[in-house]
Amino acid sequence: LEAQGYLKRVHGGAVIGGAPDREIPYEVRAGEQEQAKAVMARRAAKFLHKGDVVFLDGSSSAAHMVEPLREVEDVLVVTSGARTALRLAECGVRVIATGGQMITRSFTWVGSHAEACIRGMHADVAFFSCRGLSDAGEMTDPSIEEINLRRLMLERARVRVLLCDSSKFGKQYVYSLGYREEID
Repeated sequence: LEAQGYLKRVHGGAVIGGAPDREIPYEVRAGEQEQAKAVMARRAAKFLHKGDVVFLDGSSSAAHMVEPLREVEDVLVVTSGARTALRLAECGVRVIATGGQMITRSFTWVGSHAEACIRGMHADVAFFSCRGLSDAGEMTDPSIEEINLRRLMLERARVRVLLCDSSKFGKQYVYSLGYREEID
Protein backbone atom coordinates (compact mmCIF):
# COMPACT_ATOMS: atom_id res chain seq x y z
CA LEU A 1 0.00 0.00 0.00
CA GLU A 2 2.90 2.36 0.63
CA ALA A 3 4.28 1.70 -2.87
CA GLN A 4 0.85 2.55 -4.30
CA GLY A 5 0.74 5.82 -2.32
CA TYR A 6 -2.13 4.89 0.01
CA LEU A 7 -0.18 4.51 3.28
CA LYS A 8 3.06 5.68 4.79
CA ARG A 9 4.83 3.29 7.13
CA VAL A 10 5.80 4.81 10.45
CA HIS A 11 7.34 3.37 13.61
CA GLY A 12 4.63 1.21 15.20
CA GLY A 13 2.20 1.12 12.28
CA ALA A 14 1.02 3.06 9.26
CA VAL A 15 -0.83 6.28 8.52
CA ILE A 16 -2.89 7.36 5.54
CA GLY A 17 -0.54 9.11 3.17
CA GLY A 18 0.50 9.62 -0.39
CA ALA A 19 -0.62 12.27 -2.82
CA PRO A 20 -3.23 14.56 -1.23
CA ASP A 21 -5.67 14.11 -4.10
CA ARG A 22 -5.34 10.34 -4.36
CA GLU A 23 -8.51 8.41 -3.69
CA ILE A 24 -8.28 6.06 -0.72
CA PRO A 25 -9.80 2.56 -1.00
CA TYR A 26 -13.13 1.98 0.76
CA GLU A 27 -11.63 -0.67 3.06
CA VAL A 28 -9.14 1.87 4.41
CA ARG A 29 -11.73 4.67 4.77
CA ALA A 30 -14.23 2.35 6.45
CA GLY A 31 -11.76 1.74 9.27
CA GLU A 32 -11.05 5.41 9.85
CA GLN A 33 -12.81 7.26 12.68
CA GLU A 34 -15.40 4.49 13.22
CA GLN A 35 -16.51 5.77 16.61
CA ALA A 36 -16.90 9.33 15.32
CA LYS A 37 -18.92 8.06 12.34
CA ALA A 38 -21.25 6.13 14.65
CA VAL A 39 -21.79 9.25 16.79
CA MET A 40 -22.44 11.35 13.66
CA ALA A 41 -25.01 8.84 12.43
CA ARG A 42 -26.90 8.90 15.74
CA ARG A 43 -26.94 12.72 15.74
CA ALA A 44 -27.92 12.91 12.07
CA ALA A 45 -30.85 10.55 12.74
CA LYS A 46 -32.78 13.48 14.26
CA PHE A 47 -33.43 14.61 10.66
CA LEU A 48 -35.25 11.34 9.86
CA HIS A 49 -39.04 10.98 9.90
CA LYS A 50 -41.61 8.35 9.04
CA GLY A 51 -42.07 7.99 5.28
CA ASP A 52 -38.95 9.97 4.31
CA VAL A 53 -37.14 9.56 1.03
CA VAL A 54 -33.42 9.66 1.80
CA PHE A 55 -30.37 10.12 -0.44
CA LEU A 56 -27.14 8.51 0.77
CA ASP A 57 -23.88 8.97 -1.07
CA GLY A 58 -21.35 6.15 -1.36
CA SER A 59 -19.15 7.31 1.51
CA SER A 60 -18.15 5.17 4.46
CA SER A 61 -19.60 7.90 6.70
CA ALA A 62 -23.02 7.60 5.05
CA ALA A 63 -22.83 3.81 5.41
CA HIS A 64 -23.08 4.35 9.18
CA MET A 65 -26.63 5.67 8.63
CA VAL A 66 -27.86 2.09 8.02
CA GLU A 67 -28.57 1.44 11.71
CA PRO A 68 -30.59 4.63 12.32
CA LEU A 69 -32.47 4.08 9.05
CA ARG A 70 -33.58 0.64 10.24
CA GLU A 71 -35.60 2.39 12.95
CA VAL A 72 -37.54 4.68 10.60
CA GLU A 73 -40.94 3.42 9.51
CA ASP A 74 -41.69 3.37 5.78
CA VAL A 75 -38.40 4.99 4.75
CA LEU A 76 -37.10 4.74 1.17
CA VAL A 77 -33.33 5.09 0.69
CA VAL A 78 -31.69 5.95 -2.63
CA THR A 79 -27.96 5.30 -2.54
CA SER A 80 -24.93 5.32 -4.80
CA GLY A 81 -23.07 3.05 -2.38
CA ALA A 82 -23.06 -0.62 -3.45
CA ARG A 83 -22.11 -1.92 -0.01
CA THR A 84 -24.61 0.38 1.67
CA ALA A 85 -27.39 -0.81 -0.64
CA LEU A 86 -26.68 -4.43 0.27
CA ARG A 87 -26.62 -3.69 4.01
CA LEU A 88 -29.90 -1.78 3.80
CA ALA A 89 -31.55 -4.62 1.90
CA GLU A 90 -30.28 -7.16 4.43
CA CYS A 91 -31.91 -5.06 7.17
CA GLY A 92 -35.24 -4.96 5.36
CA VAL A 93 -35.04 -1.27 4.45
CA ARG A 94 -36.56 -0.31 1.08
CA VAL A 95 -33.65 0.73 -1.11
CA ILE A 96 -33.04 1.95 -4.64
CA ALA A 97 -29.50 1.70 -5.97
CA THR A 98 -28.61 4.42 -8.46
CA GLY A 99 -26.71 2.04 -10.69
CA GLY A 100 -24.19 3.42 -13.12
CA GLN A 101 -20.49 2.91 -13.57
CA MET A 102 -18.86 1.53 -10.43
CA ILE A 103 -15.71 3.04 -9.01
CA THR A 104 -14.20 -0.24 -7.81
CA ARG A 105 -11.92 1.25 -5.15
CA SER A 106 -14.89 2.91 -3.45
CA PHE A 107 -17.77 0.60 -4.46
CA THR A 108 -19.72 3.67 -5.54
CA TRP A 109 -21.90 4.05 -8.62
CA VAL A 110 -21.33 7.25 -10.61
CA GLY A 111 -21.75 8.64 -14.10
CA SER A 112 -24.68 9.50 -16.33
CA HIS A 113 -26.87 6.55 -15.27
CA ALA A 114 -26.47 7.33 -11.56
CA GLU A 115 -27.04 11.03 -12.23
CA ALA A 116 -30.21 10.31 -14.24
CA CYS A 117 -31.56 8.27 -11.32
CA ILE A 118 -31.04 11.12 -8.86
CA ARG A 119 -32.23 13.77 -11.32
CA GLY A 120 -35.60 11.99 -11.55
CA MET A 121 -36.28 12.05 -7.80
CA HIS A 122 -36.83 14.34 -4.86
CA ALA A 123 -35.65 13.50 -1.33
CA ASP A 124 -36.58 14.76 2.09
CA VAL A 125 -32.98 14.54 3.30
CA ALA A 126 -29.55 13.85 1.83
CA PHE A 127 -26.70 12.49 3.95
CA PHE A 128 -23.29 12.90 2.38
CA SER A 129 -19.62 13.31 3.14
CA CYS A 130 -16.44 14.76 1.68
CA ARG A 131 -12.72 14.13 2.16
CA GLY A 132 -11.89 17.64 3.33
CA LEU A 133 -13.46 20.69 4.93
CA SER A 134 -11.14 23.66 4.49
CA ASP A 135 -10.64 26.37 7.08
CA ALA A 136 -12.84 28.58 4.87
CA GLY A 137 -15.65 25.99 5.08
CA GLU A 138 -15.25 24.58 1.58
CA MET A 139 -16.23 20.91 1.18
CA THR A 140 -13.80 19.14 -1.17
CA ASP A 141 -13.01 15.67 -2.52
CA PRO A 142 -10.51 14.01 -4.89
CA SER A 143 -13.25 12.31 -6.99
CA ILE A 144 -14.96 14.48 -9.60
CA GLU A 145 -17.43 11.68 -10.35
CA GLU A 146 -18.58 11.47 -6.74
CA ILE A 147 -18.68 15.27 -6.42
CA ASN A 148 -20.97 15.52 -9.46
CA LEU A 149 -23.40 12.97 -8.03
CA ARG A 150 -23.37 14.61 -4.59
CA ARG A 151 -24.17 17.99 -6.16
CA LEU A 152 -27.28 16.50 -7.75
CA MET A 153 -28.31 14.90 -4.46
CA LEU A 154 -27.99 18.25 -2.71
CA GLU A 155 -30.00 20.03 -5.42
CA ARG A 156 -32.80 17.45 -5.20
CA ALA A 157 -33.02 17.22 -1.38
CA ARG A 158 -34.99 19.47 0.94
CA VAL A 159 -32.54 19.00 3.86
CA ARG A 160 -28.78 18.51 3.42
CA VAL A 161 -26.71 16.89 6.18
CA LEU A 162 -22.91 16.76 5.99
CA LEU A 163 -21.30 13.82 7.80
CA CYS A 164 -17.81 15.10 8.55
CA ASP A 165 -15.53 14.12 11.42
CA SER A 166 -12.70 16.28 12.75
CA SER A 167 -10.00 14.37 10.84
CA LYS A 168 -11.23 16.13 7.68
CA PHE A 169 -11.02 19.67 9.10
CA GLY A 170 -8.43 21.94 7.55
CA LYS A 171 -7.99 19.70 4.50
CA GLN A 172 -8.58 20.69 0.92
CA TYR A 173 -8.75 18.55 -2.21
CA VAL A 174 -8.98 19.42 -5.88
CA TYR A 175 -12.77 19.35 -6.45
CA SER A 176 -15.23 21.61 -4.64
CA LEU A 177 -18.70 20.57 -3.52
CA GLY A 178 -19.59 23.95 -2.05
CA TYR A 179 -19.49 25.61 1.34
CA ARG A 180 -20.83 24.63 4.74
CA GLU A 181 -23.25 27.59 4.66
CA GLU A 182 -25.16 25.70 1.96
CA ILE A 183 -25.98 22.75 4.23
CA ASP A 184 -28.50 22.29 7.00
